[in-house]
Amino acid sequence: MDLVRSYFKDFEEFILKDRPLKISQKEKIFLDKILNGGGKKIFVSLHSKWKNKRLKDSVLERFLEKISEKYEVFYFFTYSSEKEKEISKRFFKKFYKNSFLLDKMSFSMVQYLDKMYRSCDIL
Repeated sequence: MDLVRSYFKDFEEFILKDRPLKISQKEKIFLDKILNGGGKKIFVSLHSKWKNKRLKDSVLERFLEKISEKYEVFYFFTYSSEKEKEISKRFFKKFYKNSFLLDKMSFSMVQYLDKMYRSCDIL
């Protein structure tokens, strides 16, 4: 894109307009309910297709334990495949008192979370 713009000497800044997707009332109620609990919210995505981009389960578990010891937190464990779901379930069971296992979410739900709850951390 930059190559074409420079050829045509088109240096005007292009900014995409925000086009929020719609979520259902049921999805909104669900998200509001789980996000209005106490503590700092941390979304934990345990998975990566590249093994060098992923922590060992034991390392991540200890890291989350240390965070839990120091801060009042609430974890949201995510997944996008059946294999990932099993790993996330194990973490959810370990931290069941202060966590929630999020089923696969639609893109509109992810966008809603991003827009409405920017105070959440992503780990």
